[in-house]
Amino acid sequence: MITKVYIYDDISTEQWVDILQDKDMITDAVKNIFRVLYETENRKLNGKAIAESLGYEHHNALNNIVGRCGRRIKKRYDIPINAMV
Repeated sequence: MITKVYIYDDISTEQWVDILQDKDMITDAVKNIFRVLYETENRKLNGKAIAESLGYEHHNALNNIVGRCGRRIKKRYDIPINAMV
């Protein structure tokens, strides 16, 4: 299986504050994902566990939600496509 990992850590604290306060960037679905992660003891869960916690039938729904959010952030801050490892 091929796994893509995107690493881009040049978003400033101020940009994250802007992102997190913008309802068009961070939808309720994304907030729910963040909430589940935050409420987890070690702040780490896989997609399947998060999906089950939120009542989704499959983790693919999360992939779509997170992917769309990432594309919105990428577009706003002009993050290069080659930020992939």
